[in-house]
Amino acid sequence: MRQYLITRALGRSVVTTVQWSAIAILGLAVLCWLGGIKVLAVLIGLIAVAVLLLGVGLSGLGRRLSGANRLGHVEPQVRRLVARTGRGLRQEFRRVGLPGSPLAPLLIALRLVRPYRRATTVRAMAQLDLNRIVPADQVDELQLLLQTAERPPR
Repeated sequence: MRQYLITRALGRSVVTTVQWSAIAILGLAVLCWLGGIKVLAVLIGLIAVAVLLLGVGLSGLGRRLSGANRLGHVEPQVRRLVARTGRGLRQEFRRVGLPGSPLAPLLIALRLVRPYRRATTVRAMAQLDLNRIVPADQVDELQLLLQTAERPPR
């Protein structure tokens, strides 16, 4: 159950990062357009649209893989638990010396790509404590929610 919440929180963070990146790229396209570089603006705008479509695809994939469509009336409560898990995950990232911002998955991926930061990043990730990220009461709450999801609402 802990892994489910952590995976959904990470997925949500990645999708949010991709969507904000698309908005920033779109802003750059607008600036190019206003600056009179229309060809470059169109090319950057196409890249922004591709990044937005990637975000939509990742969001749909996350919903499908997490079974969010099957949770029905308890999905809002599960989303609330995922948001709490995201906050706990960022706090735990900061505790072990990793970036704790909402952009953390992207920043950690960049650290893993660079060879001279890879070893320290992997050591820090090994220190992550799942019990601190998702306390037992959240796991219990998720189990109760999933049990009520199996029964139709009254």
